[in-house]
Amino acid sequence: MESAGNGVGVISWKRNLYAITIAQAIAIIAFSLREPILPFFLKDLGADTTEAATRWNGLVASVGGFTMAFTAPIWGIIGDRHGRKPMLLRSMIAASITIFLMGFATAPWHIVMLRLIEGAFTGTVTASTALVATSAPKERLGYNLGMVQTAVFAGAAFGPAMGGIAAEQIGYRPVFYLASVMMVLATI
Repeated sequence: MESAGNGVGVISWKRNLYAITIAQAIAIIAFSLREPILPFFLKDLGADTTEAATRWNGLVASVGGFTMAFTAPIWGIIGDRHGRKPMLLRSMIAASITIFLMGFATAPWHIVMLRLIEGAFTGTVTASTALVATSAPKERLGYNLGMVQTAVFAGAAFGPAMGGIAAEQIGYRPVFYLASVMMVLATI
């Protein structure tokens, strides 16, 4: 066991890094599963023209980032006071709930509202990066941060393809449930 160097106790920074890397890869795959199907799902929910589906999809894609821009500093302050691991768990649990609820949406505005909530309460990449950065030895910080980024990019590469295949096999709504289960697994 190696010290985290942050006064919190003795943890293995390597075990921490690999657990977070795997969890983050799973989380980004889960987030990305819905990307290829969202415009079609929005059409099913009532965005009955291609133009309407495009507008709703653009709104869905932007509102999460918008709320994250305002809430990320708040979660950072809370993480400084109460620890980074609770912030990572909060973000993963919030994502599993909001993604699950998207599977029950009956109108495009439901997806928009859930993305607003998701943006306000998630932020798995930031939380993972902060946790890894505070537990890594200084001489291994670049490697640790690179591993988290590798997980993000790998998840973003595989998730959309998996989402498209899953939607073809099981339908749109079950993709959201699958993504939610994956977020639960990432949390564990």
